[in-house]
Amino acid sequence: MHDSHIAAHGSDSPISTPHQHWRRRALVFCFAGALILGSVGYRQYDPEIHWVDALYHSAQHFTMHGPHLAGDIPWTLELARWLAPVVTLLAAFGFVRQMLREEWDAQRIRRLKRHVIVCGLGRNGLAVARSFRIQNKQVVVIEKSPSPAMAEACRSLGAHLLTGDAANPDTLRAARIEEAESLVALCPDDSTNCEIAAHACHLRAGDQAGTAPLQCRIQVGDAEARKALQTLLAQPGHTHGIVTHFFDTFDPEAQRLIIHDLPLDHDGVKPGDVQQVHLVILGFGRMGRTLAVRAAQLGVFAQPGRLKISVVDRRAEVHRAELLFHYPQITDVCDIEFHTLEAISPETRNLLKDWCSRRDRIIGVAVCFDNEQRTLEIAVQLKQLAETNDVRVAVRMSGQSGLAHLMQETGANQNPATRLRPFGIGTRASEAGGLADDPSEQFARQVHAAYVKMRRDEAGQDAAKLEKLGSDPALRDWDALPEDFRESNRQQAGHIFIKLRALDLEVADANDPRPAVTGFSPAQVEMLAELEHRRWLAERRLANWTFAPVKNEVRRENPNLVAWEKLSEEIKDYDRNAVRKIPDLLAIAQPPKQVVRKDPA
Repeated sequence: MHDSHIAAHGSDSPISTPHQHWRRRALVFCFAGALILGSVGYRQYDPEIHWVDALYHSAQHFTMHGPHLAGDIPWTLELARWLAPVVTLLAAFGFVRQMLREEWDAQRIRRLKRHVIVCGLGRNGLAVARSFRIQNKQVVVIEKSPSPAMAEACRSLGAHLLTGDAANPDTLRAARIEEAESLVALCPDDSTNCEIAAHACHLRAGDQAGTAPLQCRIQVGDAEARKALQTLLAQPGHTHGIVTHFFDTFDPEAQRLIIHDLPLDHDGVKPGDVQQVHLVILGFGRMGRTLAVRAAQLGVFAQPGRLKISVVDRRAEVHRAELLFHYPQITDVCDIEFHTLEAISPETRNLLKDWCSRRDRIIGVAVCFDNEQRTLEIAVQLKQLAETNDVRVAVRMSGQSGLAHLMQETGANQNPATRLRPFGIGTRASEAGGLADDPSEQFARQVHAAYVKMRRDEAGQDAAKLEKLGSDPALRDWDALPEDFRESNRQQAGHIFIKLRALDLEVADANDPRPAVTGFSPAQVEMLAELEHRRWLAERRLANWTFAPVKNEVRRENPNLVAWEKLSEEIKDYDRNAVRKIPDLLAIAQPPKQVVRKDPA
C-alpha cells in the first residue's frame, strides 16, 4: 500500500462508510416493514384471526415458512411473503461474508513474521495502526467487539483485524505473538494492558539467545505506576524475550503544549524579566495532572522567580492530596495552589478575570475537561477576558474533527496572543510512548545519539576511555537505555527550547537561511549553565531525590542537590560544557539542526 493512500485516511474519526449505515438501516426498515405488512395482510385475509396469531404467522415468513393460503391474497401479505425471505437472505449473506472475511484474515495472519500487534481498536489504536502502515509494517489489530466502521477503517489501511480478547493468551497466539516484532497495548483499562504484557512475557519467555526481543509498549495512565513497573522490569532476572516500555498518551501532548504550542514562557523569559510565569489549569483529571507535573519539571526560566500553577477543580483538595502523595517535593520546585470551585461559576470567572488582567505575569491557561462543549464554553469566556492582555489559552479537544476543526479553520481569534489553541488531539496518539512519529521523542533520541557520538569521538582511540564509556549505562543506545535515563534525556532535550528562547534564539533546520549561532558568550554560558542546574534540581526533586553528603542511587540521595552557588567548580564545569555543546549536538543530530536568532515579531 502506498503512503499517499494511507495518508489520505488520516482524519481523526473512523473512515466514513455511509453505505454500511444505509444498508443496516434499510435492512432494519425492511424487517419491520415485512413484519407489519404480514400482520396486517393476515388480518385482511382472515378478519377473525387474532393479532398475536397474525404476528406469529408473519414472523414465520423469515424462515421461509407459513400457513397454506388459498384464494385472493391481499397485496400487503403478498409483499410481506417475498420481502421477509429477502431480508433473511441478505442478513445471512452479510453474516457469512463476515465469517469468510475473518477466516481469510486469520489465514493471512498465520503467515506473518516481524509484524506489529496493536491491541485495542479505538481512535488511538487506529492512529497507531496507520503510523506503522506508513512505515510499510504488517499490522494485526486485536479488538473484542469492533464496530463495522472501525473494522472497515482498519482494513482500508491494509491492517489485519483479529476479533478476540487481547488479554487471552490464545488470541495472542492467533496473532502470531511468537513471530511479532512489536506489540502495542492501547486498551482503555490499564490492568488489561498489563495483563496483555504479562501474557506476552510468558509466551516469549522461551525465545532463543540471539532472537530479537519483542518490543512491547504498554499504555498505563498513572505516571507512578509506570515508573514502578519499569523499575520492576529493570531488575535482574526479568524476562529476556521482551523489552517493555510503559507510556501514556497524555504525556506527549502535555510536553508539546508546554514547550511548543502554548508555550509556558510565551516568547521567552529573559534574565532581566520580572514577570512571573503563571499556568492556570481548569480541570485536574489525567490530562490536567500530567500537565502540572510536566510544567513543574520544565518550568525553570532565566529569571529567578518560580513557576506558579493554579488549579481549579470541584475536587481540588482530593487532587492536591494525591499529587503531594506522589510528588512530595513539588512545592519546593514551583508555587502550586488549588481552588475548590465549579469551573462554570461566578467565583471562577472572578478568579480568571483577576489572573488575566495581571501585567506582572506571563499567563497561560489550559482547559482540560473531557466534555468538549463545556470546555469550549469556558474557553470562549476566557477569550473575552484575555483580549486586553497577552494570555494564551489552550483548549483540550478529543479529535481534529468537530469543534477543534472549527477552531482551526476560523483561527478562533485573529490576535495571535489570545488565539485559542486546541490540544490533546486524538490523531497524535500514534506518537505516544516513543512510537516513530513523535517529534519530542525523536528530538530526545537525536540529542542522546549525538551526545553519545560526541563522547566517543572525544575518547578517540584510547582503549581505557572507550571501555569506561562502554560500561556507562547513560551512554547506551536509546532502545537499551534505562527508563530513568530516557526520561532525563526527554526533559533535558525539551528544555533546550526554553533556554534558547531566553537568548532570543531558536532551533531551526540545517537548511534555514538565517546565520547559524555556533557558540555562546562566557556570560551566556554561565547563565545557561545555572539554568540547566536548576532544571536538573527540579527533575531530581520531582523524582523524589534528596540531599546527602554521599551519593546513593538506591536511596536516591545526591550531594549536588544544592543551589548553584554551593556547587564545586568541577560540577559547574559539567553544566557549562553541557550547554556549550548545544549547537554542536544539534549540528550532528539526524536530521541536522542549527541554532538561529528568532525572526523579529
